[in-house]
Amino acid sequence: LVLRGADGTTVIELRPQPELDGAELTGTTWVLDTVIVGGSASTSEAMADVVLELGDDGTLAGFAGCRQVSGAWQLDGDLIQVPSLALDGPVDTCSPDAADIEQSVVAVLETGTRITIDGDRLTLSAGGGDEVSFRPA
Repeated sequence: LVLRGADGTTVIELRPQPELDGAELTGTTWVLDTVIVGGSASTSEAMADVVLELGDDGTLAGFAGCRQVSGAWQLDGDLIQVPSLALDGPVDTCSPDAADIEQSVVAVLETGTRITIDGDRLTLSAGGGDEVSFRPA
């Protein structure tokens, strides 16, 4: 819903918040279980190492596949924004499979991402159909 002033400028903009009918968005350790890139879904044993935690204070922490990930996040309607994302650790010992997973997770997090929670499943959907889905640990 957008309310505009007489001159056409936006005065108030309201967006729907995602419904949480299962696990809580914050305070849950989310474990990656599916990656969809270019319309193709994939799973891998390496995904069990990828975790994401969203704090009530707007912090993000976890492991992206090869490196530790940290940053800040904010919710805007059903979009999650991650304005700062940092990766820490060596990548030279990372398997090609884990590196591909990390690349997919980071790419989705760095875009304006639609967020849905359906039961106990968290899905982050970027433009172009790329998605990463998590389940509670």
